[in-house]
Amino acid sequence: MVLLLVLGVAGSVGGWRYASLVEERRIEEAFRQRATVQLGLAHERLQRYADALGSVRSFFEYSATVDREEFTAFARPILERIPAARMLEWTPRVPHEQREVFEKKAKLTLPGFSLWQRAEPSSGAPARVPAQERQEYWPIYWIEPILNNQSFLGFDMASSVLTRPPLDKARTTRSLVISSRVNLLSRPNTDRGSGVIFIEPVFKPGSPNADPDGFIGFVMCAFQVDRLISALHHDSPDEALNLAYFDDTAQQENLRLLYARVNGREYASAKELAGSIKSVALDSGGKMASSNLVKIGGREWRTVISPNPVWLAAQRTPTRWIVLGINLALTVLVVLIAYGILRRTADIRRQVDLRTQELTESRRQLSSLLADMPGMAYRSAAQPPFAATFLSEGALAITGYPAEEFLQHVRFFSQLVDPADRPRTNEQITAAIEAHRPFEIEYRLRHRDGTCRHLWERGHGVYDTDGNIRFIEGLVVDITARKEAEIRTREFERQLRETQKFESLGVLAGGIAHDFNNILTTVLANASFVRMQLRSDSEITPQLLQIEHSARRAADLCTQMLAYAGKGRFTISAVDLSALVRDTTALLKVSIGKNAQLQFHLADALPAINADATQIRQIVMNFVINAAESFGDEPGTIQLRTRSRSLTDDDLHTAVQRPETVSGDYVELEVRDNGSGMSPDILARIFEPFFTTKFSGRGLGLAASIGIVRSHQGVLLVESTPGTGSTFRLCLPVARATSLPTPSPAPTADDNFDTSPLNVTILVVDDEASVRHAVKQTMARFGAEVIEAADGIEALRIHREYVGKIDLVLLDLTMPTLSGEETLRQLRAQGLTQPVVLMSGYSDHEIRERYHSSGAVAFLAKPFEIQHLVSQVRANCG
Repeated sequence: MVLLLVLGVAGSVGGWRYASLVEERRIEEAFRQRATVQLGLAHERLQRYADALGSVRSFFEYSATVDREEFTAFARPILERIPAARMLEWTPRVPHEQREVFEKKAKLTLPGFSLWQRAEPSSGAPARVPAQERQEYWPIYWIEPILNNQSFLGFDMASSVLTRPPLDKARTTRSLVISSRVNLLSRPNTDRGSGVIFIEPVFKPGSPNADPDGFIGFVMCAFQVDRLISALHHDSPDEALNLAYFDDTAQQENLRLLYARVNGREYASAKELAGSIKSVALDSGGKMASSNLVKIGGREWRTVISPNPVWLAAQRTPTRWIVLGINLALTVLVVLIAYGILRRTADIRRQVDLRTQELTESRRQLSSLLADMPGMAYRSAAQPPFAATFLSEGALAITGYPAEEFLQHVRFFSQLVDPADRPRTNEQITAAIEAHRPFEIEYRLRHRDGTCRHLWERGHGVYDTDGNIRFIEGLVVDITARKEAEIRTREFERQLRETQKFESLGVLAGGIAHDFNNILTTVLANASFVRMQLRSDSEITPQLLQIEHSARRAADLCTQMLAYAGKGRFTISAVDLSALVRDTTALLKVSIGKNAQLQFHLADALPAINADATQIRQIVMNFVINAAESFGDEPGTIQLRTRSRSLTDDDLHTAVQRPETVSGDYVELEVRDNGSGMSPDILARIFEPFFTTKFSGRGLGLAASIGIVRSHQGVLLVESTPGTGSTFRLCLPVARATSLPTPSPAPTADDNFDTSPLNVTILVVDDEASVRHAVKQTMARFGAEVIEAADGIEALRIHREYVGKIDLVLLDLTMPTLSGEETLRQLRAQGLTQPVVLMSGYSDHEIRERYHSSGAVAFLAKPFEIQHLVSQVRANCG
């Protein structure tokens, strides 16, 4: 009996201990499964938040411009997918010298906007004070949602001792950085308002680490700590677990605890949790507590999970006590224990299946999110040819091939990369992997349809615990449309700026020259008329000659202005460009300082060009003098070279002003110096009238050269580098087989002048009364009768009244109401057969070619002297 009792007690105790051990293991396994699922879901969602912020960073880096509306439209869908986020912010980099301009621009859309920082608590100043002067500022510029967050606008993040270190770290590492706990509310010391900030630095694509101007700003997402961590477990909460999140990288002990959920109640700080942290990790389950370390954004977040005492108590059964009490029914007890174990195992399996389904659904959601993102997400091997292990659905749009072909290794993505770009991309990826840093590259890819696509790729390596590379993960985006749009936009803007600038200045110069020529015509004609009335030994004859000389000099200035406007007077003839430069050698040498040395490389037997030799000499002089002035007091060399050249459409695209000409054969004059050179800003303005880098503007100079080149249907190319020198290339089209007619030179004051009377009737048509009066006074001096018409309509009326009585018509081309061209056409239509002499300050060659068919017989260039006027009248009324 005793033996049986002892055996029964021993068997009962053994069965009790065995049942207790099995039960504890079952509970621990269930706890481990639950903890693993929670940790996996939390880590996956946390990484999804970081990836979403990375997409915002890519949006800023690869968008030419981003305004507030675009930021809001892009940010709102992301915030909807991240309900734990409190706000999404854009913080640009503002250099000190641009602060004032930045604040003025911001106030246009954000009234009252200014850069501010918090005052020191002991300073006694208001809570918000203007941001102190520093080398650069990082103000909060855009916030989404803006409601209830307006107070943060303009806050200089660089001024905060809490946010400055993680911002500096993000800018240095060019990667995601998460801040320690900071106060997100205006009320200080409010734990429920504390949070963390996810920070992504934004750089210009392709900018090196050492380039300070490549840094654009920060994209930041603020999370309230308790909302962030509770959201990680929102879709699959497990009340059987107690959770605690610690920031092991926090510098202050009171900031280490991020969040805790103990026995169904949430705590946002150690102050709220009081002294129960120890019990969370040990007392509620002892050795069952699970700890996991997550490294993200430069921080180490440790998660401690322990079983809830209520759940733990519910898991324990009275089985072991039944075994101990019913020693006589050991077999039945064993069966009951086995039945209980099997039932619990089935429950665990159902729980595992449920969690597995949730994990599968989470992965499906991730795939759906990737499908909505622009481009293609991937994971591949780390060595060429980078065999893919995962590709999102975006692979089809980018390559034209389905993702399955890459996953089955039927083809490799790297083999579609343009062969010219393949070595560079492989080298950059390999270098980034070896340095354990992310990479960003741009390259071309051959699409299935045969087109070339421009792609941008950002990726990083995935390493094991020993630091060995396992995979490469990243995102590939098609930027072909943006590349093409940037090229078209730059070309269009360049052409538009050049065309508008030169057309507006040309119209201004031509208009001024025309009106000035009318004034000079009156001055010169009246001065000549008065001088003819006096004896040659008159005391005022020298003063009249000085007036005429000054008027001629003013006329030369008008010629330069008309040349700039492309309407100058030219004497066109076949010109050998090399011979022209040789003939100008002596004049060039005396026009430059002794420190400048000329070198000539002039080709022989060049094709002829149709040009005005005087105007081309002016261009050569302007180029050489400009080159000599670039030397300053230092010695230098100026090379003049002539040669034949064929211009392509690409060459014409780089011209100073986009010429209205076509590619073909040209004769080129190159003027190259080794002087100080010019920066792009100065180079863009050297052809503006009166612009100079010297003490003051000296005149039209290079600006007039533009008009001369344009009138000769030429092309002007300029290259310059600061510290290296400048090169000017003038390209003029080769003359065709038939050359333009050469006008006969107008008579000068030195010609033999016939003063015999003129018995003719002349109709003078000019809108300037002073010009008509000067002509009438002059011709009356020689016995001619002059009839005046102030415009074309009056000229038509007078012609009808004096049919057959008019011997000659002097007609100005530029008049209001009815132009000179239309007046001439209608006079001929009325039956006018008498000679017509056209008057204008524009090119005589252009006028002869244009109006010869209309019956014009001669051209009188304004301003003119009496001798020129009388000679033309005699020549056409003889």
